[in-house]
Amino acid sequence: MELSRNRKVILDTSILIFVFERGIDIDDEILREVGKVEILIPRSVINELERLSSSSKGSRRILAKAARELVRNRGYQIIESKDEKDVDRDIMILAKDLNAVVATLDKKLIEELKKTSIGVLTWKNKRLRLI
Repeated sequence: MELSRNRKVILDTSILIFVFERGIDIDDEILREVGKVEILIPRSVINELERLSSSSKGSRRILAKAARELVRNRGYQIIESKDEKDVDRDIMILAKDLNAVVATLDKKLIEELKKTSIGVLTWKNKRLRLI
């Protein structure tokens, strides 16, 4: 699947936290794999990061805070959610509505996205890949 210039990529919580665990520049990885795209973050993902940064302990808490800062510093577009209670469902609805690809490491979400023919970017063989 090749993306055109007007395509969108939705980042989920797992990929945002992962980039800090591994020291990866997500923008560079996306650019290398699919080209220039608009990066979107659902409000439900922001809320989940806020929950994790206040209720988690240790490194998980630090990573969630860092991910929130990344979203703020990079100026990613935050989009309103369709389902605030179920983040995965929200991402699926938004991806379908916006014809977007989803960047995630969540195996369950990946399977659901594939079933509905939504493009997936995930970490595979030491780089971000479109599957």
